[in-house]
Amino acid sequence: MQTALITIALLFILQPSEAQTPQGRKQQYIAAIFTRGAGWDTTKPPSAQPHFAEHGKNLQRLRASGVVALGARYGDYGMVVFRNGSIDSVRALFNTDTLVLKDILRMELHPFNPFYPGTIE
Repeated sequence: MQTALITIALLFILQPSEAQTPQGRKQQYIAAIFTRGAGWDTTKPPSAQPHFAEHGKNLQRLRASGVVALGARYGDYGMVVFRNGSIDSVRALFNTDTLVLKDILRMELHPFNPFYPGTIE
């Protein structure tokens, strides 16, 4: 009986937190994972890849608009987490991003569901 009560308590305590928008709706996040595409020139650093500057400007514009929750690099990967979007709406944000369109960077989109509350500063 004690084991069952502990299990139930842990399940209740460990429920994923759900961020709320100011209007009280559940916050939706989409993660964009960037990897090297077929057009990536392995002899050049990232900043020297064709269209890299335009890609950076696109990300700056998106950040300034408030849709970017988090951006990071890890290993050979990049990740940008977007607020209040769907996979289709985030994909549309990159419709003119030549680095993605020319397969210099590949972009995969996935729902992103935080389960520990916190901040990164």
